[in-house]
Amino acid sequence: MRRFGMMGLLAVTALAGCADMGQTLAGIDRGLYGVAERVSSEDRVTGSRILASGDRAAQIAQSNREMDAQLAQLTAGGGKLNAAVSASGYAKLQGMLARILPVSHFADEQAQWKVILLPDKEFNAFVNGGTYVMVYKGLLDAVQSDDELAAVMGHEIAHVAANHVGRAQAAQIVNLLDRKHAGEALDHSYTLAQEHQADKIGILYAAMAGYDPMAASRLWARMYAQQGQYAGMISSHPLNGDRAASTAQIGQAVRPYYTPGKVNPEAQAILVNNVLWQRSALPALAAGSGGGLAAIAQTAFTTYSERETAKGLAEQQQARAARVKAVEQALVVRNVSAMGPDGAVVQVTYNGTAALQRLVLAMSNGKVRVLGNAGAVQPGQTVDVTFEKAGSGIGGGGKVAITVDEVQ
Repeated sequence: MRRFGMMGLLAVTALAGCADMGQTLAGIDRGLYGVAERVSSEDRVTGSRILASGDRAAQIAQSNREMDAQLAQLTAGGGKLNAAVSASGYAKLQGMLARILPVSHFADEQAQWKVILLPDKEFNAFVNGGTYVMVYKGLLDAVQSDDELAAVMGHEIAHVAANHVGRAQAAQIVNLLDRKHAGEALDHSYTLAQEHQADKIGILYAAMAGYDPMAASRLWARMYAQQGQYAGMISSHPLNGDRAASTAQIGQAVRPYYTPGKVNPEAQAILVNNVLWQRSALPALAAGSGGGLAAIAQTAFTTYSERETAKGLAEQQQARAARVKAVEQALVVRNVSAMGPDGAVVQVTYNGTAALQRLVLAMSNGKVRVLGNAGAVQPGQTVDVTFEKAGSGIGGGGKVAITVDEVQ
């Protein structure tokens, strides 16, 4: 009986030890959960956990406060805003925002959002994470339809939906921890990946708001024709030609969600499950019951995946830029002759070792950039490349620079 009693006491003691261990592990998990809640959040688009704060109220307050300060400084200096810049343009933007927000991830924030029309002549629009969409007059002048403008506005709202401001800040911290792979190409490629994502989300928004999803492709195809590819750049944004192609694919994919001029009544359900993404439904584990470990693991996985994507894009950009540089070094300009005030013919010899399927050059006089298509070029071949653009003055004499815009 005594021996049995001793064994029973040992068993009880062992069980108590297991209970103590369980309480310790639960406490550790609750601590991990608290850390995860402070430094990470659920991505409202994909449902994955990301390394960025999820305090939306704080983000709105800080971002809008910063924007209000800048706008106050602008108007104090005599700058114009909104209807004072263009009454019709501002009214159009307001109406467009009112159509896009209900089909976006911010249907519950509609009353807080506003669009600001700025007088700048640049082709640009931007957000800073709050509820303001800033649009330059230059963008209004450059687009050729409301559909194109909606694609840009959808894109900017998408940046906020994916919390790209918060993710960019987190990426900077990760770069400090991994200096071996840090650098301009990687920094730009993080942003490049975000631009691709914002194009997907934004074009879907525009389509569900009743705007033509192919408009973005037409816009970037026109930018490509006007400006070229700039393939030698390490860029934070998709190159014009690449963007025309990628947005065309997105537009075709989301076309089933588009009815001209009408808001899709199934928009909120489509945001959860569509041809571009399916929002993940991760198991909801409570703090102390594995939720902390799961949150940390999910955040680490997403952060790792995004970094690997950025690394891959950086390698692609560096390889492309290196090839452009090599081709430029293999080109010898033989002669430049004017062809009227707005044109010129350049004779170049290609001394490279690999045949080129397509070579596009750019001529710049510091004020304007004009493209010339050399076509397919063989090693040792000399070709005449024509540069012509109405109103460019490129043939008017003076110093010009010849660079490679694109090579295939």
